[in-house]
Amino acid sequence: MISMTSSPDPALSALSGVPETMLITLAARLLAPDHTPELPFHDPSAANVAAGLGFDPARFVADRKSMRGTILRAMWFDRAIESWFDRYPASMCLSFGSGLDMRQNRLRNAGAALWYDIELPEILALRERVRPAGMIGASLVSDASGPESWLRRLPHVAGQPVLFFAEGVLMYLKSDFVWNLLEKVSAFAIARKAPVSIIFDYVSPFVVRHSHMNASVRQTGARFEWCLRTPQEVTDRMKGLELCEQSDLARHVTFGASCVSRLYRLLSGGSFLCGAVRLEGLP
Repeated sequence: MISMTSSPDPALSALSGVPETMLITLAARLLAPDHTPELPFHDPSAANVAAGLGFDPARFVADRKSMRGTILRAMWFDRAIESWFDRYPASMCLSFGSGLDMRQNRLRNAGAALWYDIELPEILALRERVRPAGMIGASLVSDASGPESWLRRLPHVAGQPVLFFAEGVLMYLKSDFVWNLLEKVSAFAIARKAPVSIIFDYVSPFVVRHSHMNASVRQTGARFEWCLRTPQEVTDRMKGLELCEQSDLARHVTFGASCVSRLYRLLSGGSFLCGAVRLEGLP
């Protein structure tokens, strides 16, 4: 059982809206040993990060569906990222909006990657304070001006494979921002004549309309904004990218979620309620 004795960091209380949603995923990783012991997931950094900030996950404990769903999603992302590194170990890795997730510490093969965490300045400040010693990676500030501000600061290495991933974040952002982000990252790789993989999760229009029903998200005041009906919307807009893998993220969360997911797929002609995709392109 998790127990917190230190006082919460004042910076945590100052979080609200989208930045505060990173505490949902931190809570899930912290609670995983107790809540989902049947899943083969272990995050060696979660407890240290929580202790360093005095974070108590109690506010999210009751939302077991979100906690389990977050771990299932994290496991899918871990596997997809490791699969890319198996093929391209010395990739430039762009981790967008990872919050307080020190993912490198639980991946088996990230050591050769040129890793960048792209985050809002207030989140980076917290992240750097609890960053494990010796963890690979550098940090770049993202802001509302768009991806150009941090993409142009990345080194130009012709042919170096590019991996971009965004877990649990794009659905909170404005549609124009997300499309611009995905297009600019794809163009970044094309300009370097490099293989690229873009990995992200998304929600359906139905979930956007009912975002107030998510108990954990509702606590933060955030709401879902961007959605997809199918991943083909991305490949239609971004020529050169192919859908290599997708996952129905709601299917194995709970029996009820699985039933709703299956019904939605039936009524929508095969669309996912919540999905994750791995896209790839070659130069």
